[in-house]
Amino acid sequence: MGLAPGIAAEAERWTQVLHDGGPRSLPRQQGTVWLYLNRARPALLECSNRYDHLREVTREDVLAQVKTLHGHHRMDQLVALRSLFAWAKRSGLIFRNPTSRIRVGQIEYSVLQPLAPDQIDRSVAAATTPAVRLILALAAVHAARVAQIGTLTLDDLDIGNRRLTIVGHSGGGPQASRRPVAAACMSRYPKGYRKPTDSCDGCLAWGDFSGRLCPACYMFGRSHAAAVCAGCRRIQPLKWDYCRLCWCQARLGAEADVRVRLNAVRDHQLFFMGMHHRNGSEPAPRRRGGRRGAPHKPPPAPAWRPNADRSQLPLFEQVPRDYGHLDPADIDLASPWLAWAKYLAHRLAEARGWGRGIRFAVNRGLTLVLTGYVEDDVIRHSAIFAPLRALDLRVGHVITVLEEMRIFLDDSEPSFEGWLAERLEGLAPGIGSEAGRWTRVLRDGSPRSLPRRQGTVWLYLNRVRPALLDWSHRYDHLREVTRDDVLSYIKTVHGHQRHDQLVALRSLFSWAKRNGLVFRDPTSRIKVGQYQYGVLQPLVPAQVDRSVAAATTPATRLILALAAVHAARVAQIGTLMLDDVDLGNRRLTIAGRARPLDDLTMKLLLDWLEHRRNRWPNTANLYLLINNQTATKTSRASNHWISASMRGQDATLERLRVDRQLEEALTHGPDPLHLAEVFGLDEKTAMHYADSARTLLEQTAEQPSQ
Repeated sequence: MGLAPGIAAEAERWTQVLHDGGPRSLPRQQGTVWLYLNRARPALLECSNRYDHLREVTREDVLAQVKTLHGHHRMDQLVALRSLFAWAKRSGLIFRNPTSRIRVGQIEYSVLQPLAPDQIDRSVAAATTPAVRLILALAAVHAARVAQIGTLTLDDLDIGNRRLTIVGHSGGGPQASRRPVAAACMSRYPKGYRKPTDSCDGCLAWGDFSGRLCPACYMFGRSHAAAVCAGCRRIQPLKWDYCRLCWCQARLGAEADVRVRLNAVRDHQLFFMGMHHRNGSEPAPRRRGGRRGAPHKPPPAPAWRPNADRSQLPLFEQVPRDYGHLDPADIDLASPWLAWAKYLAHRLAEARGWGRGIRFAVNRGLTLVLTGYVEDDVIRHSAIFAPLRALDLRVGHVITVLEEMRIFLDDSEPSFEGWLAERLEGLAPGIGSEAGRWTRVLRDGSPRSLPRRQGTVWLYLNRVRPALLDWSHRYDHLREVTRDDVLSYIKTVHGHQRHDQLVALRSLFSWAKRNGLVFRDPTSRIKVGQYQYGVLQPLVPAQVDRSVAAATTPATRLILALAAVHAARVAQIGTLMLDDVDLGNRRLTIAGRARPLDDLTMKLLLDWLEHRRNRWPNTANLYLLINNQTATKTSRASNHWISASMRGQDATLERLRVDRQLEEALTHGPDPLHLAEVFGLDEKTAMHYADSARTLLEQTAEQPSQ
């Protein structure tokens, strides 16, 4: 308002570029955009009285406007004007930048003064809630800004390693800082604090509990979506359109049908927490032996696959079902297929150590997907995944039971196909089709080649993609690419990037030549060259000490020892089986090579086995290292979980492994045969370690003695 139309339109475009970013600039924060426009607006109002466009503003006009200001006001307005006119010059709206060669100058900051103790005491006394105390500690101890405190997530807190990740913005990009957590920030409440008795926000029950919800309402909310309750009209997690408070009130009715009792709810009787129980209004009396509660349910009766001789054959093909809109009244608990599934689930639970919660979730999921099931129907992954995930049920465990019944079909799209389609996007149709065939041959193998690992396939396609994108602007097929095209592209990359891309291109064109897609291999007789490896450097003791201090659990200590003492890779650690450990003979088999167990690894191994036996006594997983996710399965722990404890440290598991092999070469001499025998290294890798050790020993010998 008040600006000339031409100046207003150009200022609006500049403001939009500040907010959204451009090809040569990053988007600014919304507060920064507001400040820039507010700082430039007085000068633009002054110029609007005489001019219609920014190209009419001269250097004298800018100097005259800036002379009326002083201090930080002058600097702030001149910075905003320089940003505006620099953008206008790049966009061709003005011929010359009137703010060029006008010095902004340095602002003179005053001397910062420390706070007095009484000022800090008053702020501490004003922090009366757990949230305010935590905010005060983050600002006073970790020097976190208000915006940084607000953007902290639960993933930024690593209580096991006592680390806190605070993210800021420096130099236009995010910058994460992992800081040790002070003792005052570790506890949920201050030492000695006890949360007073309060009412639950969900069911209004009165009692002692942590947080704002009682345990029953917290678990109820995890598996039900929030909406407006049909009974009390509150926004709460709902089951059959009613919240948990209405369900508790409906239990007091005398009608048999639960729907009649729910519809009759008009008011609510308040109660104390823990008064409503699933099996009655009062806790079960103490039984013989001192245990309270209801007796354990008996195991399901043995059941087998239903006999199909007595069932009627279907007249039509299988009708697709919507498992997300199943009416509870239609649930068939007497189905023989459900009885068989529950019996199989009980056997799997006993064999694999499933807990009570997993068993309950699996039975609920089986009841959902097997209601209305008939002989020869196939349950598809795409049909049950979303409904089971929406109810927070165990999809993987339910699928395990269905696979045992042989009525499940996994029709989910492999992640590899989605990744491949994304990587081939933007290529010419002919080049994309040929590159896709080559990628699948790398993954699946051929009569003349073995299948590669999935990580190798990803690397190869990612390396050739820039060259294929460049050639897709000129050619439609790989047979049109010439040797000069390959040479001109390779000249644009250097170092290991040139080596890696040329290796991948040679693999692509050699496959195309063998399959008759190209007449001549354009990469032939182009030398790849030897990759020049740098000298490996040993870790300093301080780096190793910090990694040792970060290993605070039996699993992480054992992982650290396997990498630092036995030079085991992350994947080799994850694939270790219980049979690979021979405690009697003090031997450990890693990747098929038996190694003696030293005293440190022996102690850490015994500690981990004791912890594993106490934590998961009923697990059937045969892998040495397991966690909460794999203890109820038979699969191995992921590489991400194994390396998580050392992530962010200078001495990661990979660097510890390299340091152990380098130490062996420095101690026993740079002998590649010895290294290959001890660690099972490839000849080139062993020679690399030997060369690095020889160089380090020569540098040590050349240093003058102190």
